[in-house]
Amino acid sequence: LNSYRKIIETLEEQMKQRILVEKYEMELSYFTNIQDSLDTLSRIRHDFKNHLIVLDSYASQNRISDLRNYINQVHSKLTDTKMISTPNDLISSILNTKNAACQTRNITFLTDCNFEHIYISDFAIITILGNILDNAITAASQIPNGKVELTLFQIDNYLEISCYNNHNGNIIEKNGFFSSTKEDNYNLHGLGISNVRDCVNNLHGTTEISYDATNFTVDILIPNRSDR
Repeated sequence: LNSYRKIIETLEEQMKQRILVEKYEMELSYFTNIQDSLDTLSRIRHDFKNHLIVLDSYASQNRISDLRNYINQVHSKLTDTKMISTPNDLISSILNTKNAACQTRNITFLTDCNFEHIYISDFAIITILGNILDNAITAASQIPNGKVELTLFQIDNYLEISCYNNHNGNIIEKNGFFSSTKEDNYNLHGLGISNVRDCVNNLHGTTEISYDATNFTVDILIPNRSDR
């Protein structure tokens, strides 16, 4: 029995260390992205007078097509510098890291956050958001027009988390484990959902999952108050 307890304690400690590493990596990526965005904005601002000269030249010559193309180029640069900002640095780090992953896979990533304070532990936040977003991104990456939508709202004393993604393939659910019916047996949501459910249950929250042939949604409700 003592040996069993030691094994469990060791596994728990390894999990905590892994979460700490993930937290550090995401925060480092987040602040690096912020610096890159600031550098890009600084370059655009520095060249803004030149941009106006080019736009004025195209307009005076009635080169409407060139004018629109140039505006689109500048707009694209500004869009690339847009960062997701929330009242919680860790959540901001997670969302911007996952947004970068979506951009490399041509997945549309939409977020809507409305909360003031997070009283849930960093460990729980990374476990929950990390798993549901990783699963959603992996599934959405399998189709041409992949989409992931995440909302985080404070409703009374609860934090409501909803994550939607589209996917391609039928889903088989057995004992809370989700898998695909494709020939390659692609693991669509797998063990990550089980980890999320365990974490949410430990926080006295609820997890609801709904899906069909093309859509998958995870809805989570967790107590979020200062007296936790």
